[in-house]
Amino acid sequence: MPAVEREPNTSRRGFGGHANSLRSELTQLLLELDLRPGDPIPSENTLIERLNVSRGSLREALKTLQAQGILEARHGSGTFVSRLSFEGFADGLIFHSRLSGEGAVRTATELADLRQILETELIQRVAVNGASEPVVVRLGQIVDEMGRRAEADESLDDLDREFHAKLYSDLDLPLMGQLLEAFWLALAWAKPMPAASQDETDAVERHRAIVEAVVSRDPAAAAEAMRQHFANTQRWISGSGDPAL
Repeated sequence: MPAVEREPNTSRRGFGGHANSLRSELTQLLLELDLRPGDPIPSENTLIERLNVSRGSLREALKTLQAQGILEARHGSGTFVSRLSFEGFADGLIFHSRLSGEGAVRTATELADLRQILETELIQRVAVNGASEPVVVRLGQIVDEMGRRAEADESLDDLDREFHAKLYSDLDLPLMGQLLEAFWLALAWAKPMPAASQDETDAVERHRAIVEAVVSRDPAAAAEAMRQHFANTQRWISGSGDPAL
């Protein structure tokens, strides 16, 4: 099969298809170079020569890959392969959650479902492996503080956020932690206004049940406690209460 001739670099400018083609070629080149996260990419001059493109077209492609989280520019150092992260995904998810408008209840419901699916699996792993003493101690402190705030009719949101992050910290799954954080924040933005009185005390007890199941190393009880926690969240979303997220 004859080789496909490369289009002149001037044809790339102003055409979305050509710009996409250049980004694809640049990405493929970086893969062929067997780069790893944190590695510097070749210089602009080298890339211009390898890809046969103009400097302006190359810089536009580099900017797009930076926006996609594939590359990162470091002032005074150059451009490097990014480390895998859900930060960009989280920003987009939160933004669209804030745009939900009349679909706020549906958006919140789906986000809670996603969290339940992930956390019901993760909590069983925590229970099987057993949480470290520092984690158990901190979880107990968080639940106790939740109880004090519930009695004072104060928000539990920041404590709930820390609780769920701390709960899986022993698993050493940084990407999963970022994903759960993204879902937590998006749900916080998407939540509809509560239609009924708050029930923070019940929320505290459901968090306490999760900790007790983890301490007992009972994965079935841990999974059920987590399901009950999110059942409470879904009741809140539908307007029958306002527990912690």
